[in-house]
Amino acid sequence: MQAIATGELKRGVILKEARLARQFGVGRGALREAVSRLEGLHVLEREPNIGFRVIDYFSTDITEVFVVREAVEGMVCRVAATTMTNADLDHLAEIVRRGKEMAQHGKFTSGWDDDFHFIIARATGNRRLIRLVCDDVFFQLRLARHGTVTHASRLAAAAHEHEVIYQALGARDPARAEEAMRRHIVNGRNYVEAVQRGKTR
Repeated sequence: MQAIATGELKRGVILKEARLARQFGVGRGALREAVSRLEGLHVLEREPNIGFRVIDYFSTDITEVFVVREAVEGMVCRVAATTMTNADLDHLAEIVRRGKEMAQHGKFTSGWDDDFHFIIARATGNRRLIRLVCDDVFFQLRLARHGTVTHASRLAAAAHEHEVIYQALGARDPARAEEAMRRHIVNGRNYVEAVQRGKTR
């Protein structure tokens, strides 16, 4: 997964099992198991008698991914507002602080946004919601976002949106937390779609 998320395995390129097994030093059986899982996540697709390839999300409409994410993470935030522990909130506060620092310096650090969303999802204690956010939907979103340049203005806005979400969770306000998260996801979707249209960087 990491090789796909980072772009080491390029989108749209035909991949061969034998070459990948050698590249990553794994057996063919283990590789087939990983491929099967990624097919289930709609990250890889098979080309009969040829191999398989990483789906190119920039050649498809990723709006569907964001719509699902808005609904799922909105609900996650609603639930987390009543389940988050003080330790969870302290951890989230540290991520918010890091975001402010990055916005001030205009320097994006990979994993920062993921950490914020994962903490909230795991705080729900709901295994199905956790899987949706931490594996299925979010991994597809990372593929869709890879290769875009996080513009300083979006970084600053995202850092502020994270703080608004954190405040709503700290206030134990489910409706406010859900609304703040939904707004954050919609703003992110608008940014990625603008990147696709070549209107921003």
